[in-house]
Amino acid sequence: MINKGVIIFLTKIIGIKEAAEITTLSPSTIKKYCENNYFPAKKINQTWIIDKPKLINWLEIKVIFETINNNYEANSENGMSVDLYHNKQQLLTSLSGEDFQQVFKRNLEHIHFPIITFTQVHSLDDQLFESFEKRTDILQAAQRYFKETNQYKVWEFRDYTVYEKENFLKFVSNQSEILGFIYNDLTTQIKALNRGIDPIEKNWILYRKH
Repeated sequence: MINKGVIIFLTKIIGIKEAAEITTLSPSTIKKYCENNYFPAKKINQTWIIDKPKLINWLEIKVIFETINNNYEANSENGMSVDLYHNKQQLLTSLSGEDFQQVFKRNLEHIHFPIITFTQVHSLDDQLFESFEKRTDILQAAQRYFKETNQYKVWEFRDYTVYEKENFLKFVSNQSEILGFIYNDLTTQIKALNRGIDPIEKNWILYRKH
């Protein structure tokens, strides 16, 4: 008779192929991530075995990171940054342990990876979010943190968000998929958005490429 605990354990363990299907990444990319310790994995002989729940948790953090990158102009040019660190070793390649503790006021040894960090040049309010924190909390914090520094407007609808850029409007779904762009007659379009008009409900024409 097989022990129930063994069955539960085996259902949490997957291989490269299933991990690739879950993440929609290639098997070679999954193998590389295993080798670089992006998520808990162990090599037995020539076979990688992966902790499925922790892989799913890693994927959620990765999607949150990509969503924030899509939603806000955070880059080195404007002195703002959103960073994803998969493990302690990766973090230490760009920031020393002393600097980490000084910036985030946290003990590096007690951090649960992967983590997302928000930073701004000359800011005293840099923030760090660990893997167990809720998606909604991280996204709300990002909105507060980055929206104040964004000179352009943002309009939120039930299933998507519209972002004003320098010379176009960008439409992004709640799943972080870019739905399209609008380039012409932005003044009229922005006035309509300010009145609460739903562009997709009104069948606005979106261009698929930027």
